[in-house]
Amino acid sequence: MRHICDAIVDRAPAKIVNIDAMASSFDALPPEIVQKCVEFLDFDLVSGDLKAVSKATRGVARRALTRGRWKPFRYVAEQGLAFCTPARPVEDLRHTFDPSDIDPPPPAAATFREAWALDPALVVRAICDWNTDRIGRGSGSWHRFRIMRARGYYQARFLSIVEPSADWLSRVISTLEGPYLIQFESTNNGFGPGKWPFFPFCMLSALVEARDPKISPWEMAPLIGIGLEAWTDPILAARFTHRYFCFHLRAESTRIMAGTWSDRWEDRAKASVFMAELNRLIPPADSDSDSDDHPYYNSDPDY
Repeated sequence: MRHICDAIVDRAPAKIVNIDAMASSFDALPPEIVQKCVEFLDFDLVSGDLKAVSKATRGVARRALTRGRWKPFRYVAEQGLAFCTPARPVEDLRHTFDPSDIDPPPPAAATFREAWALDPALVVRAICDWNTDRIGRGSGSWHRFRIMRARGYYQARFLSIVEPSADWLSRVISTLEGPYLIQFESTNNGFGPGKWPFFPFCMLSALVEARDPKISPWEMAPLIGIGLEAWTDPILAARFTHRYFCFHLRAESTRIMAGTWSDRWEDRAKASVFMAELNRLIPPADSDSDSDDHPYYNSDPDY
């Protein structure tokens, strides 16, 4: 079965899929085989272009989204925000979530965790695409809701539901490579608001402050390093690290702490590339003080 589907669907994200050719290939296959093939397609393709080709492919895509593999992802994308929006704005965003607003109904939480277990990076993309613009609009608390939106509060609340484990921060970081690449490419080399202005650092701060408000950026750092070891691209991991440490640590401290992270990585080649890129990004040691004009010290750390 898998080799048939692979012959029709090239899953590499860098490739452009010929929808019309795919539909023609589907015409020659039994419906049950077509349904299985759609399971291997990218979610964006199934939920978008595939539905526009023909009535037949629209039906196949609809079944995949409502009864197949992609069902929990569609639920997160379409219904998740409603369960992550508190009835009232948080009075102090530095404090934990209101306990009464933490958990959605058990069936919803189970679906969230099902999607997270299948493809957490796709789930992160889905929750970052939530339309939160109208939450609280027209109420006297709209300004508070707007702050919550800017800080990625709703996304952080979702992550607190799907990652209740003790190593939650490292596990979340390990899933962010794909979404961070999208965010990085939508900015000026990682600087600026990008596609999702709250992602990743505002969202992570909201999550950390909710789960453990006493933890400092320095205490968070080793946990982030553990999560970054799972990234396949050490250069992108170094750029993430560079942005994280902006305004938190001075240059030499960044080198020392990042070096401590990578010293623990099993893949020594990856660790070497990571440190080489980080050393390229941060200013030299002799500029460790009074570097007000350097972008390392003069950029917004929330992006």
